Amino acid sequence: MLRDDLDNLFKHFSRKQDKVRRKFYTKLIDDTSKHADIILKTIRDGELKKEYIKAYQHQETHDMHYILVTKKMILSYQQDYQQHK
Repeated sequence: MLRDDLDNLFKHFSRKQDKVRRKFYTKLIDDTSKHADIILKTIRDGELKKEYIKAYQHQETHDMHYILVTKKMILSYQQDYQQHK
């Protein structure tokens, strides 16, 4: 995810979502990183990067949704959440 996209996502959450919803998304990002189904290790610009992917199944429709988070996203979202507590 591009940094501009990530910034826009955080702005959207802080404007549109209340504290409970921001906490939900923080837990989603945290759960994805701690219990990833797949961890991709890539080298970008000479630096090792990790991306965490987790599959979630919708309880009613049984559709599969995949979440990908990066370490940068995790840190950025945690900072954003702390600012809006």
